Amino acid sequence: MFHDGSERLNARRARRWRPLIAAVAIGAFTASVVSCSDREETGVPDVAALAGPLADQELVWEACDFSSDGPPIPGADTANVKCATVKVPRDWLDPDPEVTWDVRISQARNIDPSDPGYHTTVIAHPGGPYASGLSYSTAVQMYTPELRSTTNYVSFDQRGLGQSSHAECKYEYDPAGGPSAAAKAIGEACSKDADVATMTTEQAAYDMDFIRHLLGLDKVTYMGYSYGTWLGAWYGSLFSDNIERMVLDSATDSTQKSIQTLYNAAHEGRDRPACI
Repeated sequence: MFHDGSERLNARRARRWRPLIAAVAIGAFTASVVSCSDREETGVPDVAALAGPLADQELVWEACDFSSDGPPIPGADTANVKCATVKVPRDWLDPDPEVTWDVRISQARNIDPSDPGYHTTVIAHPGGPYASGLSYSTAVQMYTPELRSTTNYVSFDQRGLGQSSHAECKYEYDPAGGPSAAAKAIGEACSKDADVATMTTEQAAYDMDFIRHLLGLDKVTYMGYSYGTWLGAWYGSLFSDNIERMVLDSATDSTQKSIQTLYNAAHEGRDRPACI
């Protein structure tokens, strides 16, 4: 999840993302709203064509069973929220409709997109990248009451998390190797696993646009926090034509080769001695 084909992303950014990088202040607790209406026309992957017969699946909406690792915050309204499971190609870069992952999504639906009063659908991500996001639609809806009557809200458990599909790999380690032995063994074994290799930010960006397609929407608004801004940068670099607006809060430095830079800085910040 932390090393996501940065050469491909940086090449796309060089062509298409200078306006966004200039607009987003990099650093903790910064936010920016980016409009994509004036961006030049660019080639965008056609997720429907890539997904083949998966593009025709019908979403079955049902009551949500929010897990304990990401329940709605107290006071959030869940009366209008339903969940569904999306079948996505396991590898969007080499899609096979017979080889899939499940992505669990929720939608707080307030208005039919065909209604003249409809404004937008917000796809929201809470960050992490280890956090469940399934119930996050309820939180964003709660904190934007002035938008609720014209807006639908969608969130999801990113592939590899929560109620979406997980990848597993086998590893062995010697406990005598010290506290880092297990982590090292996991890294060495899992980095060579083909299924684990599909648990990336780039693949998650394709999943998001496929959700947009299955909801029958031409464009969506994206709202991401912390790691969600890293995912937003990937989504924007790939699918800029499908975005109405982007809100990136507590932004990661999307000019870096890896989000690991953020985590290294976070450790240094948290280890600073407290003032007395």
